[in-house]
Amino acid sequence: AIEKVCELYRLVPGEELSWLDESMRSSLYKWYNHPVSQNWRNLTPSKIDNLDLQGNALNTFLLILSCHGNGYVREAALKKLHRLDEKLAAKIAFVRANDWIENIRKVATTILNDIISKSPPEEVVSYLLFVDQLKGRSRQDHQYLVRDFERRLSIDDGKNALANAVATENYRIARMAFELARKTYVDKSPLVDTGIKHTDPLIRSLSMKLMLDEYSGEELLEGLLLLCSDSYAPLRKRAIYSLVEKFPDEIYKPLLPC
Repeated sequence: AIEKVCELYRLVPGEELSWLDESMRSSLYKWYNHPVSQNWRNLTPSKIDNLDLQGNALNTFLLILSCHGNGYVREAALKKLHRLDEKLAAKIAFVRANDWIENIRKVATTILNDIISKSPPEEVVSYLLFVDQLKGRSRQDHQYLVRDFERRLSIDDGKNALANAVATENYRIARMAFELARKTYVDKSPLVDTGIKHTDPLIRSLSMKLMLDEYSGEELLEGLLLLCSDSYAPLRKRAIYSLVEKFPDEIYKPLLPC
């Protein structure tokens, strides 16, 4: 039964773990007097080292235990999971970094700092959604953790991973990666070049705004002419207006196909 539950848990997207954490605890109250619920509540940290599970089943069950109502159990499970599976531990550590118990918050933050500092940038950038969620939580000031995360992606290999994230078809990740790249890139041209060709109209709109702030001359003209034929009508309209304002002698070019 435990292995089947673990299989189901592995289907949950990592960014949904905070919802799952809350719903799991609240649902247990409905079955407070059920024997299974009582066994769950009676778990102690000492039992975590004697679980009769192996491999993925053990790691996933430790993730579940990291959502236990007993803070000592949550802490012990999180620490053991960190030793066995850092990637899985990172996902639940983003939830526990906002735990209502201070010591668990510290443990989770230490784990995340360790993982972020030594993981390859392609893995670090995969935590964009988790960091975005953490920004909206207030039991602890998370600005230092967020700053370290952004700093890790501001160096050369991190910028490459961030550029790949901007180009992804996952709009949520692409938008967050774009905003972070906009803050950290000194040379904005690679970001603009990728952004104005993106399938997401919001990223194309943000790229146009960035292009108007950063570009001039032929580079700006070329970008505006491209956006004048954009499939998104409001963006196409803004591009034509900007072309009229900045290059009035060139306005005939996007109108020729009409």
